[in-house]
Amino acid sequence: MDRKPDLKSRMRETATAAILDAVEALAVERGVDATSIAAIAERAGVAVGTLYNYFPDREGMFIALFRARRAEIAPRIAAAAAAAAELPFEERLRAFMRGANAAFDDKRAFIQLAITMDATPLIPKDTSLLEQIQQHVHDILAAAAATGAFSANRVDAYMHVLIGAMRGLKNAQVAADEVFDADFLVDTFLHGVKGASRPR
Repeated sequence: MDRKPDLKSRMRETATAAILDAVEALAVERGVDATSIAAIAERAGVAVGTLYNYFPDREGMFIALFRARRAEIAPRIAAAAAAAAELPFEERLRAFMRGANAAFDDKRAFIQLAITMDATPLIPKDTSLLEQIQQHVHDILAAAAATGAFSANRVDAYMHVLIGAMRGLKNAQVAADEVFDADFLVDTFLHGVKGASRPR
């Protein structure tokens, strides 16, 4: 029989979450370089010394933040793929892209930070979320190719085209603080510019 976490464990989880939330918020508001240990402690409502009970240093806080957010997003991407699995090709692709986008939008501040920090050595490179989306899109396209919708030898190329467009639009959306339109992406991918221009 599973035991509920004890009070000490729950308090530690709450404090850890508050610290990571503070790191994320400050890094987005002020920039990574201006996110100091003192500022993190003040935003999290803890003493500076308390931070070191949870993390070895500032870099450790950022690494933990990225791990935590990826761990929150990954199951939602998997759930989006599973929910769309039985739909016809176009509906399946559209539903998956909507669901995956919703998972990212719920962590909008983190995505903004991840894009900003993409080239920084502070965070070890981790492409697991990208690879997860690539695999789901590949599966969707491969299933469509198996029905004769298009040539199977184009599946990898089409997957890269769609993922590349998604990343480009997502980056532009974050930079302009605009809403990402998954349907526009799918319409353009499947029907071209003229098809995507039609009102839905």
